Amino acid sequence: MTRETKPRPEKVKEVEMLREKINSAKGLYLTDYTGLKMEDMSRLRGELRKSKGEFKVSKNTLIRRALEGTVYSGISEELSGQTGIGFGYDDPTLPAKILHEFYKKIEKPKVKIFFLEGRQYESKELSQIATLPSREILLAQVIGAIQAPLANLVGTLDGMLSNLVRTLEAIKDKKEKQTV
Repeated sequence: MTRETKPRPEKVKEVEMLREKINSAKGLYLTDYTGLKMEDMSRLRGELRKSKGEFKVSKNTLIRRALEGTVYSGISEELSGQTGIGFGYDDPTLPAKILHEFYKKIEKPKVKIFFLEGRQYESKELSQIATLPSREILLAQVIGAIQAPLANLVGTLDGMLSNLVRTLEAIKDKKEKQTV
């Protein structure tokens, strides 16, 4: 006879908290933090906090339960070993930059898989995402790309109107001289 046990309230709370963070994050990073020293973990958490991100460590079973019913429910096979989750709330690429820099310096934590705006990426794609310019710079580049042709059009139209006005004035002057 099997005895059914109710989950402990603290575990239920943790699953709910994780699910809430998973659902509100624009970027989600599953990492293996094996061997990451406590001081490095604190530094990583601090850097992520500065960029409106977060890093949480939890048991794989609790993470698996938190992922149930979300768009990420199919990634359970990645939940092995010591798993930490990086969350990006504001700009989903900022945690990629931070995790990439940490990995370059101390080779920890290793990103297993990550998601940006619901799209899945493999760990090998992290460096490509991490080297992208920031959101603000990309927006400025897009605005500049849109604005440049418009500025050229305005300049061209202004030049054409100026030529038309000079031509009309020349014709007027010529007619006035002929009538005199």
